[in-house]
Parts: sequence; C-alpha cells; structure tokens
Amino acid sequence: MARCRPQKNFIVHNAKTGEIAQVGRNCLKEYGFSQTGVNGIVDFCKISASIAQQYKELQDEQSNWHDEYNSGSGMKMYESTELELWIATCTAVIKSVGSYIGTHDAEFEGRWYDLKDCQEDEISTFNAAKIRLSRNWMPSDEEREYAREVIEYAKNIEIKGEFNRNFQAKIRELATFRHVPEPKLSCLAFLPASFEKSKEIAKKRAEWQKVLDGYADEYAGEVGDKLKNVSVTFANCRKFEGYYGTTYFVEFVDEARHLLIWKTSKGDAAEFSVGDKFVLSATIKAHDEYKGLKQTMITRAKLAKG
Repeated sequence: MARCRPQKNFIVHNAKTGEIAQVGRNCLKEYGFSQTGVNGIVDFCKISASIAQQYKELQDEQSNWHDEYNSGSGMKMYESTELELWIATCTAVIKSVGSYIGTHDAEFEGRWYDLKDCQEDEISTFNAAKIRLSRNWMPSDEEREYAREVIEYAKNIEIKGEFNRNFQAKIRELATFRHVPEPKLSCLAFLPASFEKSKEIAKKRAEWQKVLDGYADEYAGEVGDKLKNVSVTFANCRKFEGYYGTTYFVEFVDEARHLLIWKTSKGDAAEFSVGDKFVLSATIKAHDEYKGLKQTMITRAKLAKG
C-alpha cells in the first residue's frame, strides 16, 4: 500500500478484524470509503468541532455566572435568556408604550442615566418583556438586527465620571454574553431607550458643532480694550425677566466671526432683524465660554446703522 502524507488524521476501525488505524483524508479511500463518504466524514468533523466550540463558550459563560453568584455553600444555577432575543423583546415593549424615549429628553452631559428616575419604567419594561417571552413571542429579522446594534452600543459604553462606574462596567461585560442569567436581565431592560437617546444626543452635538464652526475659536481682543467703529452683524437677542426687570442679551458677529454679546436693559434690540448691519463702539468687559463657544462680553455699546 502506497504511503501518504496525511494533512488531517482520522481513526478508522475494521468491525470484522478489529483493526484500528490512524490515516489521513487522502488515504480513506484505500480503507473502503467512497469520495462521498469521505466528504461526509470531513463535514461531520467540522460541524462537531463548531458545536464543541459553541458548547465550550456557553460553559465559560455559565462558569462566570456561577463564580459571581457563589453563596459559599455551593454553586447556584440560574435560567438564562439569549441576549439578542431579550434586547429585541425590550425594544418591542418600549416602542409599544413609548416608555423612556418620550419621557427622558433632558440633555445628556456625558454621564449615565440617573437610574433613580428610570427605576419605575425599567421594572415595567422588564415585566412586560418577560410576559412577551412567556407567550413565545419572536422578533423579526429587522428587530434582531436592531438588537445587535444596541448590543454593540452597550459593548462600547464609555466609562467616565463618578456616577455608577461599576454599573457601566457591568453593562459592558454583560453585552459580551450570548446568554444572560435571569438576575441580570432587569438591568439591561433600558438599553434600547439608552441607545435611542444616544443617537438623539449625537444629533444635537453635531448640530451644535455646526454652530461652533460658524464662529471664531478666539476672543475679540483683551478685557478692557476699546472697540471703535467695528462693523458687526446682528445675530440674536435673548430676553430674560428678573428681579430688577428685563435684561436683553444682544449678540453680534464681527467680520472675523467673533461673537460679541451686549448685556443691556434697553429694549431697542428686540426690534432688530437678523442680518442687520451696524457700526459698533464698546468696551470689552469679560471673556466667557459656553460649551466651547468663545463669547466676548461688551459694555457701554454704541450703535450706528452700518
């Protein structure tokens, strides 16, 4: 029998003689296997290896759960739910009742949600999702695709600030699981709403960035400097009612795109139209900044039509 150089080895057993041999794929024919049989063996081995790998990953996840919930008197076993299915179910619940998305519209400043405000909605979302799953509800392909986007978002949550850093880290960790133990499902119920909120925040930030791009990233002169006969364009007038009466914050932009703000009690500016041209003389009172926008505060302003 010609010798072959096997690339993949198989153990074969002759049921009649009891002989056992280790052979390569190319030599299987010489032991009575057809080409179809050889391909079947190879495919079966690949499938078996894939199943074994998936089983090992699931065992590793279960081992993590056991370690976390070890009470000292033995390991506790918990039912688990597929993460993608759970997120898709919570998404369907949130969309059906408008929970979270319509109620949490305060601007996000780089911190996690205040769970004290969300707790009631979170529990109701959790319970409603559990009821759906108990009725064998199954998500569509589109809903599963959306759930995968939410999971990717959760994996990349930035951990910063002093608010619930451990909780943020736990969410990131759970997002790497394929199946989540029962006690951890409730803290993931709000993720679809958080994902939607993050998109709203990204949109607002992009819009604000456009505003920033429209102004110079510097101040117009130094505090105490006199501005004389500077050509400016009226941009906005904000009105505030206070204890001492009405105050107007009048915004101008000079030719170098510096933002000049005049705080005054005079109501004439309320009659200005955006785009009106003026020649301005004033004194620089202070340098302020609002969300990255440089603001040159002026006083004793005198205006003439430009």
